[in-house]
Amino acid sequence: GSARGYVRTLNGLTGAQLEFYGRACLTSKKTLPHMAIGGRPSIGLTFSAKLYAGLPSTPALLLFAVTRSNFDLGLLGAPGCTLYALPILSLVTTTGSDGRAAISLQVPRQPQLIGGELQTQWMLFDPAATRFGFVSSTAARIKLGRQ
Repeated sequence: GSARGYVRTLNGLTGAQLEFYGRACLTSKKTLPHMAIGGRPSIGLTFSAKLYAGLPSTPALLLFAVTRSNFDLGLLGAPGCTLYALPILSLVTTTGSDGRAAISLQVPRQPQLIGGELQTQWMLFDPAATRFGFVSSTAARIKLGRQ
């Protein structure tokens, strides 16, 4: 399944934007994990990177990158999966019994971050779905805004 790409401007005065894009690959439970963002990614504020439709009670990695990639994970044994965020940083959590996860992040109050962009994506541990052992979610581009 694919997520249609769209850009959402969060309060036009702040400059913060979100763009969701890419295709998720099927988990072993036949769900399509997808990315969501809660709050407003602006300097001095907290936002959360959310995962929906993951597997229950399983490890999940939240990946952050500064540039968008399009790496076919089929080359590593995960056909139909794509790495959109070649990570410079990854954070680990565990999904809840409902297959959801969220990690809250505080954006430092540094004016030079305004307009900066990050790519983010979830990877879920699912050795029953792929030889690679992980499946990928849809992705998001985050443009940081001012408060």
